[in-house]
Formats: sequence, structure tokens, C-alpha cells
Amino acid sequence: MHRRPRDPPTHAIPTHGRAQFDQLRLQPANLVLVGDHKQLPPTSLVQPQILEGTGHNRSLLERCVLASGRVHQLREQYRMHPSIGRLVSNLFYSGRLETPRRVAEDRQNCERRPLVWMDVQGREEAPNKSYINAAEVNSCLKVVTRLRERIGPKPSVALLTFYKGQLEELMKAVPSDLDVEVLTVDACQGSEFDFVILSTVRANRDLRLGFVKDAQRICVATSRSRLQLFIVGHRQTLCADGDWKQVYEACTAATPEDARPQRPSPAAGFVSVFDALRRAKELDAEQKALQAMEEQSKDPGRRPSRPSSGAESLMWQQASFRNQASQPSILRRNDGTYQSSTAVAIGSGYRSRRDVYAMEATAKAHLQSLEDTREESAKQTETRL
Repeated sequence: MHRRPRDPPTHAIPTHGRAQFDQLRLQPANLVLVGDHKQLPPTSLVQPQILEGTGHNRSLLERCVLASGRVHQLREQYRMHPSIGRLVSNLFYSGRLETPRRVAEDRQNCERRPLVWMDVQGREEAPNKSYINAAEVNSCLKVVTRLRERIGPKPSVALLTFYKGQLEELMKAVPSDLDVEVLTVDACQGSEFDFVILSTVRANRDLRLGFVKDAQRICVATSRSRLQLFIVGHRQTLCADGDWKQVYEACTAATPEDARPQRPSPAAGFVSVFDALRRAKELDAEQKALQAMEEQSKDPGRRPSRPSSGAESLMWQQASFRNQASQPSILRRNDGTYQSSTAVAIGSGYRSRRDVYAMEATAKAHLQSLEDTREESAKQTETRL
């Protein structure tokens, strides 16, 4: 009796976190990587400046795409208003994304202005190593208040920004009863909202954009909304970059009515998003403290940890992330080392901070070796001449 030979095992894995490397240890004959290299790669514990020029700042998926060129691309998108989808498609996916008719009709019936740009003549500042723009904070508060008045309480609304400093300013300015999530662009990858207001922050005479001009970051920022993307930013600074210029040209100009809420400005002592999240975290910390006291009574040598109350740590308390928190992001192994499910460096989790320092040293050594090779090549060329 002849048996049909079994097909070689095939493994399909997500392209984030440790999963891809754990699966590679199984040495599969076929490997299917599922992800989007046009969006942000896994978070790196090594500073991006150190990795720049080494080639190690590319994800495994991006390496495979560039090396093989054989990619199956999903071409139908079911999230965005067709106008937003067309912009994202032309910018990042060679115009190949399509919106099914029923999705397009539904989105168009719900919102007539899917892309809006409010030009704010503000000024960027960096008082604490992270950029803020007070004029944009004020404009965003008016826009989000008017938006909530217009659409009612049910649609989801997110207020996004690129910088942690601006994140904190927005959290402290927006009243919690507006039911708006305030997030950084990097944190919201994988999330979606009905309406998105984006504060771009950068505004300067030298037209510097920093990582705001990163194509993967722009892709994430512009593709989170189902119905409307409302951009609040300094047109002259942003349009110095080609991608942002295309975004601006696809938008309609904001009207004065977009920033004229009927609701008065928040009174002194109002409860902001920052206040509400901090209180929620304090209550959660109190519950954990009670549990820790019970555990400490059983194990006197154990020390309770102190929770952080910064804007970035409070951001993770919002609804988008509470639903995803099925397990801790950092797990302590039995041998005393750590495994991280979200923070990964060059595609894999590091066991300790020493490993990060070792990788930084390796990256610097690699850069130096490349420089030495270039100098040696230049000397040989001069010798031949």
C-alpha cells in the first residue's frame, strides 16, 4: 500500500513580538509571514539613532519582502471612507487598495467631509525634551468639542499626536466627559475609530519634521479613522515633506464652524482626561496594594512596586487597551529573566538590560567596521590612481 507523501509543515505567524522567532526554532519547511511592513515595525529597546545605517532597523517581514519580491497583498480594505482609503493607497500601496461598494456607500452616507485640514499658525516648543504646540492644543480642544456636539455620544473619537509632551498637554486640556481617547500615533497601531483628530505639533521656520516625516508613522496616523480624519497642523512646515504635501492636497480646508463649539470653555477645576485616568489608575493601584499586602503577609521579604502616573502610562488605561490586556506585557520567567510581549529589539525580546547594552556596542562596532572598510577602499582607489 502506497501512502501519499505528507505535505511539508507550514507555519503562519504574526510579524510582531517573539512569536516569529519562537516558530523559526521549529525549522518549518514553509513559513508564511502575516503583517504590513508599510506600518510601524516592532518596538526596539535599542535607540533608533544607534541602529541607523546598520541595516538592523528593518523588521523580518520587510527583509523578506525586499529580498524575495514575492508577496501576496490583500487589496480590499473594510475600514476607511473611500476617500481616506484612496489617499492611503496612493501614498503607500501603489494605488492597489480597493474599497468594496457596500463599505464605500455606508461611509459616504455617514460623512461628507472625510479629510479635513485646519492650518494652525502656532509654534513648537520643547520644554522637557519632547515637543508641544500650545496653539494646536487649543484648536484641538475646540474641534473635538464641536465634533462631539455634531455627532452625538455614540461614535468613537480619538485625538492622536506624535509626541509624548503633546500627549500630556492634550490629556490635561480635554474634559473627560467628552469620551475621547487621547493617544500617541505609535500606541494606536492596530486600533480604529470613527473619527480621528491628529495634532502634528511641528511648526518651525527651518521646516524640520523629525520622525513626523517617517513614512510608516504617517501610514499609521492616516489610516486609523473609519469616517473622518481631521488634521490640525502647520501647513507650511508639514508640506515641506512630499508625503504630507499629498495629504494636504487631498484634504478640504476646515471651516470656522469646525472650531466654534456651543459648549463654553472648561471651567476651573474641571475633570480632564488626565485626571480621570489618573484616578482610575489610583483605584486600580489601591486594589493591587491590598492584594500585595495580603501576599506580603505571606512573604515578608517581598517589596510592593510603585505605579507610574505619567501621561504615557495613563494612556494605556483607555478602553482601546483595556480590552487587549489579556496578559501582562512583561513576564518574569522562573529563572529570573524577563520576556516582553510588546517591547522587542530587532525582532526579539531581550533577557536583561545588559543585552541591550551589548547590542548597542555591537551596532557601534559594526558601524565602525563599515567606516574602516570604506576608508580602506578609498586608500586602495587612490593607490591605483
